[in-house]
Amino acid sequence: DVKKLNTLKRHLDWAYSEVGYAPPNRSLTTNPRAPDQSTGPGISLVSIPPEKKAMAQKIIDAFATAGFGQFQQIAAVANALVESNLNPNTHQADDSWGLFVLRRKTGLGGDHSPEDLMNPDINIGLVVAEAKKYPSFAAATSLDDAVDSFVRWIERPVNLNSEIIKRQQIARQLFRS
Repeated sequence: DVKKLNTLKRHLDWAYSEVGYAPPNRSLTTNPRAPDQSTGPGISLVSIPPEKKAMAQKIIDAFATAGFGQFQQIAAVANALVESNLNPNTHQADDSWGLFVLRRKTGLGGDHSPEDLMNPDINIGLVVAEAKKYPSFAAATSLDDAVDSFVRWIERPVNLNSEIIKRQQIARQLFRS
């Protein structure tokens, strides 16, 4: 199916760039590690350090598999960048853990152990499940709306309006228009 093929292509393109091979659609006379020069809208991970791209891709893939579009995928990555800088081992003093810094007991972390919340698949899975509860997130038709909805309903930081603006700016760096 098309979704699976697109996921495989994305993974192959990422793997090519990580090991320095030139993918079939790129010239061998240009630097394969150069920024993505492809045209058209889409997700660009150029602004993310190479060692963090795998975690960003994991978030993108999870949200794509759940049926969310590119705006929602970018919104999720932008939020994880702000929350943990894509570090799955993040821990904050208020008993919050993982990529999306999920608070235990009173937040999305629920009764999960710190070890569970530091597992990227579990952490991302909890956020995807929460995202599915908010039709405004799934229905967002712009990048700014997707980020706004994600921050407002899923992440719920203390300084809501300033956090929305900060995350929208980060999300714009991840979107190739």
